[in-house]
Amino acid sequence: MNLLRLAALLIYTYGVFSFGAMFVLWVREMGKAGWGGAHERACGSRRQVEWAGGALTLVSFLWFLGSLLLVLIELDPRIRPWPVMSLLLVLAYCFPPLIAHTTYMEVRADEASGIPRRWRFAVAAFYVGCLSVAAFCLSAFYGLIPVSQQVAGRIAGVGMGVFFSLAGVFSVGLISRHTRHPKSTSERTSRRWWLGLFAVLFLMGVPIVLANLGWLRLSGLVDVGLRSLPLAFLFIGAYFGNRFEFFDVFIKRGFALLVSIVLLTAYFVLVPSHLERLPLDWARPWVYALTLLPLVMALPWLFRLLSRWLDAVWLGRQFSTVEAVKHFLSGVQSAITREDLLREAETRIGEILHAPVQIILDDMPEPAPLEEVSLEILIGRREAGGGAIRLGRRASQVPYFREDVILLESLAEVFAYLLENVRLQQRKQQQDQREKELSLHASRSELKALRAQINPHFLFNALNAIAGLIPKDPARADKAVEQLAEVFRYTLRRSDSEWASLKEEMEAVKAYLDLEQARFGTRLQYRCAIDPRVQEVRIPALVVQTLVENAVKHGVAAIRGPGRIDVDAVFDSGSVEIRVADNGPGFRSGPETPSEAPGDASGFGLRNIRERLQGHFGERASLEITRQEGRRGAVVRVRIPAQPAPLEATREAGSLS
Repeated sequence: MNLLRLAALLIYTYGVFSFGAMFVLWVREMGKAGWGGAHERACGSRRQVEWAGGALTLVSFLWFLGSLLLVLIELDPRIRPWPVMSLLLVLAYCFPPLIAHTTYMEVRADEASGIPRRWRFAVAAFYVGCLSVAAFCLSAFYGLIPVSQQVAGRIAGVGMGVFFSLAGVFSVGLISRHTRHPKSTSERTSRRWWLGLFAVLFLMGVPIVLANLGWLRLSGLVDVGLRSLPLAFLFIGAYFGNRFEFFDVFIKRGFALLVSIVLLTAYFVLVPSHLERLPLDWARPWVYALTLLPLVMALPWLFRLLSRWLDAVWLGRQFSTVEAVKHFLSGVQSAITREDLLREAETRIGEILHAPVQIILDDMPEPAPLEEVSLEILIGRREAGGGAIRLGRRASQVPYFREDVILLESLAEVFAYLLENVRLQQRKQQQDQREKELSLHASRSELKALRAQINPHFLFNALNAIAGLIPKDPARADKAVEQLAEVFRYTLRRSDSEWASLKEEMEAVKAYLDLEQARFGTRLQYRCAIDPRVQEVRIPALVVQTLVENAVKHGVAAIRGPGRIDVDAVFDSGSVEIRVADNGPGFRSGPETPSEAPGDASGFGLRNIRERLQGHFGERASLEITRQEGRRGAVVRVRIPAQPAPLEATREAGSLS
């Protein structure tokens, strides 16, 4: 076997491998989209383009398979080559009409203005002319008509050259006259390549005609080149029309085929020559298989390594699919809102694919479009909140290939899951917020009911005390009336307002305790102290006063001897701690939860405070009830964050001022 025949074997094998892979991909895609019927009518011209392209791919696969078989048959003169040569003749005459038909359908699918009917009649003429010449020549070869095989062979060669040249002229004329002006750089480049390729197709027919007329002798190298021309069509068509398959079929699988051939050739050069010297007898096939096994086992690993290397060198890919998903998740896992998720997802996908990214959601305003959308992948199933991920043209001008599509589809699935998770979280937060607001409204209503329950008793007791002071100490009675007015003024004003400054609350508490001193006399002593750092901190209104009222009722009023109440508000590690201590008997039902039976004002008031603190501050606030160490009485501690007041409190403060 000479070097030219070996090169032909390699080229034809590569053609079989490439067109076979493309045909399998075509069958798979057509199966996903549906085979014909209503779907085909709905897709229109684009569907017919796919059918024409699939037929051309199948004919090309059979052409290279037949050429490969013909080279192998020529190695054994005992095998008759006529069946394979007849198949190749039919396939060769199928190329011109299929090329013309595919070009016509491509132009018609992209051209909205329509194409004159004469171009369609020309396509039909290609089919009729080519199939007629092929049938005539085959009939002559097999003796069905009285024409010599030499004449039939010359007619077949000349006709083939003429039809290939006509197919080139037809395609160049159709593209030049009836395609829209290309807008992007890729469209202009694609148009130039196709026109150049069809010009080569026209020129290819000239030497074929001259060689069959006896005016030119074609070398074996030129013959192999002419037979391999469909590979050029596949290469250009896949690169510009099906880039998603180009890198996978031509580059990666081509390199895999080359590596396989080199390694297997090295094996058969090196290993069998040594094994033939050994007396293996019947075990020879087993030894060959065992020595070949390491190579077979290593090939998948080598293919993966080669794929990663091509990704890094050719396309500049830094991530595998798994690594890309991990990188994507590391950037978006902290996103709380959809806006944050959208922004982080665009950033991470841009880093992975080195391209401008835009994510469109159906239920959000669409941003300014990209200059040129090169790839678009749908998110989810186009349900509410679904959308698409769009990629623009890369700055490096590297196109998107099949692995880019697979990777982006994986990221789109992950993004759809995260998007749904964020939606559920936001829905839960909204539900929790509604429940919190309902709880706060209920607490405020309970607070008003508590005020309505306590105030009449307090008013009755205060008026009795003032009546007793009038004859004995008129000045003290007059001051008590002012303090009573101040207490009720503060209580009525704060019953419709949720927030008050700690300073205002403490002043109201002092006025209240002064009135209670008028009632209890020397039996009641109190102290109120407030840290200057917390005077302007805003707290839920009437919290301190409710605690002090409980201390008076359950502390001072419950003992016979002198009673004392200490009220302190201090700053402690970023929080405000309010302590109300008394020397009464304390709560009977334990240190944590006093009695909250119906009608028990103390339990009702403390539960109300707990619910309000929980609603406003959550786990950052607390209410704790303990006994004083080594002495009688109870201590109630309220701890709230020493932070700026909520927006609601700020609005209320502005309206009150």
